[in-house]
Amino acid sequence: MNKLISFILIFTPFVSTFEWKVARFFKSVKSTDSIFSIRLRLLKLMKENLVVLNLWMEKEYKGYKNLKKSSRKKFYKNSEEIVKLFFDEYLKLPKLKNPYFNDEKLDFIYSIMRFLKPNKYYKYIKSASFFKLLKDPNKETLEGDCNQIVTLYIFLFSRKYNIEDLEIKLLPDHVCLHYKGIDIEATNGQFCKYDKYDHILPITEILSTNLLDITDFREKTRKINARVFLKSAQLSFAISSLREIVEKNLEYAYHNLAISTMKEKNFKSALFYSSKLKDKSLYSNIKRNYAINLYERKSYEKALKISKEIRDLELERACLGAMFNELRKKVENVKTISDVKLNRKTYNKMYDLALKMGDRTLADQIKKSYFI
Repeated sequence: MNKLISFILIFTPFVSTFEWKVARFFKSVKSTDSIFSIRLRLLKLMKENLVVLNLWMEKEYKGYKNLKKSSRKKFYKNSEEIVKLFFDEYLKLPKLKNPYFNDEKLDFIYSIMRFLKPNKYYKYIKSASFFKLLKDPNKETLEGDCNQIVTLYIFLFSRKYNIEDLEIKLLPDHVCLHYKGIDIEATNGQFCKYDKYDHILPITEILSTNLLDITDFREKTRKINARVFLKSAQLSFAISSLREIVEKNLEYAYHNLAISTMKEKNFKSALFYSSKLKDKSLYSNIKRNYAINLYERKSYEKALKISKEIRDLELERACLGAMFNELRKKVENVKTISDVKLNRKTYNKMYDLALKMGDRTLADQIKKSYFI
């Protein structure tokens, strides 16, 4: 990184140009994008630096307060130290063949397993944040759950080989690494064979798995607003092939954002988000609230239009009555026949409104009194 770029980055929220690139990627992804094209873009970013990719994702969509710019810079430095320490051991130690078959990539995974064997540099903790793994391995023990340690395995593997050779296997409330029919249980550093499992998925789906994972209860988080939560759900939907699972998350996000924008009285946005839901009851409810808000702001004609659309007769009559009263105020001081003639259009409108309200007596009274 040259000095000019380093200087420019000081005035941005980004640690590096790659972090900037990652942020642009997440911002650009839409739930309607082709999953194939997204996977290609994701793979490219994962190969370049999965640590940065996953940590930025945690910052944006989990809201950990510990992921300020200075902290991320430290974590990235620690990740480089982890890589250095691993390769120092990898190059110095005798290459032990794994117990399955002769495969250099599996041998390399075996080396990662030996390096991250529990109680050496790593220990398992439940529901962890990714940055708990990004400690200085010379001073502290790396901590992480199944999602996070699998992510670290993938990162170390990517420093030497193409990660497209790897997959993940989803088990009930668990995930492991998968390579050519062999399960790698990263939490305890063992080869396994899980016969009962939910899915074997492309390696890119470790990111959607991390997005959908629960937040580390030990860490302080900022409140994630509904729009950011929606973006997270859209991203999960765009990345994952498990549409049935992530679709529920997306529906939940649209529902929350529709509610929050309605509370902000941003009814057009609320209607847009609620229109994405399969259940249309919220959409109808927001429309009624929008009509009531228009009525309260004396936009009676707009409120009347919506009340007709939702077939709310009570609100429709209220709008017609308010429109009638506004016209009546215009002519309440009219006393002469010549003034009546000048306001004929107003009386005609009042007559029409009286009919629409179903008040024939009032309509006849207007017709008789004002000669229309």
